[in-house]
Amino acid sequence: MSFRISPSPAPTVELPSLMSAVVANGAHATLASRPLPTPAAGEVLLRVALAGVCRTDIAAASGLLGVPQGRVLGHEFAGIVVSKHETLPLGTRVAVNPVLPCGACPACRARPSRLCAQPNYLGLQRDGAFATFVSVPSSTLLPIPDTLPWRHAAYLEPVAASAAVLQAHIHPRQTGLIYGDNRIAGLTQRILAAHGFERIHILGTGDTELPADAFDFAVETCPQPDLLARLLHAVRPEGTIVLKSRADRNLDLPLALAVRRRIVLEPVFYGCFTSALELLCDNRLDLNDLLGEALPIEAFRDAFERAESRKTFLVPDPEFPLHPL
Repeated sequence: MSFRISPSPAPTVELPSLMSAVVANGAHATLASRPLPTPAAGEVLLRVALAGVCRTDIAAASGLLGVPQGRVLGHEFAGIVVSKHETLPLGTRVAVNPVLPCGACPACRARPSRLCAQPNYLGLQRDGAFATFVSVPSSTLLPIPDTLPWRHAAYLEPVAASAAVLQAHIHPRQTGLIYGDNRIAGLTQRILAAHGFERIHILGTGDTELPADAFDFAVETCPQPDLLARLLHAVRPEGTIVLKSRADRNLDLPLALAVRRRIVLEPVFYGCFTSALELLCDNRLDLNDLLGEALPIEAFRDAFERAESRKTFLVPDPEFPLHPL
């Protein structure tokens, strides 16, 4: 990386036996008292500084994703190391990659593990970060400099997810469309701009009539039943449609139209987390209008409601020194 990491002073606070956590409870979430996690071999205990709220968390809290009863939610976060690590001193500030390769599928055995066919996620398949402490595999840690604001560090996962569009076969000289009126659409546009893409247009879900043959590529960030049909007309013949969102519904694909126009459908998943962190640390992204307020963990319901308009964050530990926020 192009920046230096200097560990913060080792925390002097004595670790408690219990912690506060937002957990799944059927069709809603509750605030519960949970035992402090005990790191297994190859894991590290983190004190959570800040955890971001996203649509996946809200869906899990609403019972739509089938997470187990009592699962601690939350997967976008940053914190400090509070248990022994081979190379990172106590107090080291870290961001976290919450996507955990299964280690058993052919892609994992062959490397790279980012191509895992069935990854697990913090906050879904194992306890996450809407808690004062969380235990994570050592391999998920990315040390961060003291100059990186906590809100930016906790926003690493969305940046890595949006940066996946850079893996598609598109280039800055092309004219592109980003379809969606959500934060991911705005973030994706800024990431492309930071990499030299200047001819990018954003159209929201209210724009039902898309111009025909106007774009070399289109990035979908908001799946709708007839979206692919409209994008097939919007991109030029032999153009590319980048499939970005992880839709929880099936989308209709007019196969004959795609074949006739020779459209390339290119799905992307996550970009490199290390590269995403460097992008954040280089101050190449203006995120201030995307990132909202930080609320105490007791106000998690308010944070969930406000997350529709701006990214909100939970502060699990009121004693944590959130500077810079």
